[in-house]
Amino acid sequence: MLFDEEFPESRLTLDYAEIAAHGVMSTPALAIDDKVVSVGRVLLSAEIETLLQAR
Repeated sequence: MLFDEEFPESRLTLDYAEIAAHGVMSTPALAIDDKVVSVGRVLLSAEIETLLQAR
């Protein structure tokens, strides 16, 4: 996928079983290092940057 090509350390999943296995019941969701950090809202790029820097 284009997303994976632009960001080789990232992964997009649309597999509902995998998403549910992380406890996510609404989308969009963002996980960093297999920890869900946001569910149910679209984050601003600055918010994502802050979350990535905090990891």
